[in-house]
Amino acid sequence: MKGDLTRSEGISRIASKVGIPLAVDALTAGKKRLAYARVCVQVNSSATYPEEIPISLDGDVFSLKEAPPGVFSPNKFDILQQSDHNQNLNASSRQMATNVKAAETTHQATTSIQASKSTRVWNARGFNSPDKVMYCKQFIKFFKLDMLCILENRIQASSLQYHFFSLSHELFTPKDNCNNFECSKSCRISIKWNALKLNLTPIVISAQLISSSMTYGNNAPFHLYVVYASNSASDRTSLWDQLKCIASGHSAPWIIMGDFNYCHFSSEKIGGSVLTQNKIWELNSLVFNSNLIKLHSVGNSFTWFNQRADCPIRIKLDGVLVNEWMTFSPIPFTP
Repeated sequence: MKGDLTRSEGISRIASKVGIPLAVDALTAGKKRLAYARVCVQVNSSATYPEEIPISLDGDVFSLKEAPPGVFSPNKFDILQQSDHNQNLNASSRQMATNVKAAETTHQATTSIQASKSTRVWNARGFNSPDKVMYCKQFIKFFKLDMLCILENRIQASSLQYHFFSLSHELFTPKDNCNNFECSKSCRISIKWNALKLNLTPIVISAQLISSSMTYGNNAPFHLYVVYASNSASDRTSLWDQLKCIASGHSAPWIIMGDFNYCHFSSEKIGGSVLTQNKIWELNSLVFNSNLIKLHSVGNSFTWFNQRADCPIRIKLDGVLVNEWMTFSPIPFTP
């Protein structure tokens, strides 16, 4: 790139011709790649993109063209169902969870992964009562699930030592499970699955994350990361850094799903303090530098509500991120 165009102001001005600039990748920020810049820009889903942008610099007029061959440009992905933290437990189970149904995953254009059943995440806000267990079983039966990732379990790790408690909280037969209860006082993440249909091998377990390698039948494995980010900004920063390190070593299909406890765009929050680009930069930086794509969702636009009539706040905290090797089939949603 030429002259002052490598500065943040120059890049922002150019990117604003396409949409709202959000972040640049590490090489662009450090001016270590001068041939082109990679900029994350928020655009309308129906927007069209210019093939080139005319630039005037010190009296010289030239054009900046679209990304060169080999530079990753995200495609439009199909729609994914989104859950609401505060839905009534007696509501339809269609409203309970973030749905991820992988129809085909392409790995290096040769290997395909057929995932015949669904994996879903539900912020259950407590999995310690018989009613919650019953709703989970109904939910699994309705969607014919092979795996359920439960967030905010609120279960004491010591309770799992009692055979009756463990038996009464089983969701699959034959069953297998893993959790991060030893790393988190609030027992934030629990993953339960049908051991006959799929295999999941935990790789990293921390207070905010369970990363794993997941296989359906005899198909090639892909990487699944279930997150429940902390309310603490510093803890979330630690999680983003951890995911960046994991992403740097992956060339296989992988997916991150769960509660990020933050949103990607200012439009994903209504009420309360205004979200500035500086506040949402860290999460978007993770998405951009790791070549991730945020899947679109249908249903409820916001997944958390503060339950206040005088000063209501609604925000979209949950989501699903995939890398360029992941492809999904459309998922219907009934509000």
